[in-house]
Amino acid sequence: MTEEKRHFNRFFHDAKTQLDVNGECFEGQLLDISLKGCLIDLPDNWPDTGPEQTVNITVLLAETITISGQATLSHIHPGHRAGFTFDSMDLDSITNLRRLVELNLGDSQILERELNALVGA
Repeated sequence: MTEEKRHFNRFFHDAKTQLDVNGECFEGQLLDISLKGCLIDLPDNWPDTGPEQTVNITVLLAETITISGQATLSHIHPGHRAGFTFDSMDLDSITNLRRLVELNLGDSQILERELNALVGA
C-alpha cells in the first residue's frame, strides 16, 4: 500500500488549459490543481517530451479569470495525463490560485499552513 506524501491539498477542477511548449501551443483539460502544481489531461498531439520540460500553462477559470505561469513537467501517466510543478507566476495568477484554494478548503488555518509550506519549499 502506498502512503500519501502530498503537502498540498489538490482540488478537482474542470477547466480548459493552454500549454505552450517551445513556442508550440496545445489545448488540454485541467483535472486538479494545488498551490504547488496541477494535473492536466493532455491532447492527443502532445509532443514526446521528457521530464523536466518547461511549459507555460494558462488555466482558463472564467472568461476574464486565469492562472498563468511557468511549470515543469514532473511526470506523465498512461492515458495522456501529466503532472506539472509550478515554478513561477505573476501576482494576479497567484491571487487567483490562492482564492480558488481558499474557496475549496473552507478553512483559513489550512490555507495558511499550505502557504507557509509553499514559502518553505
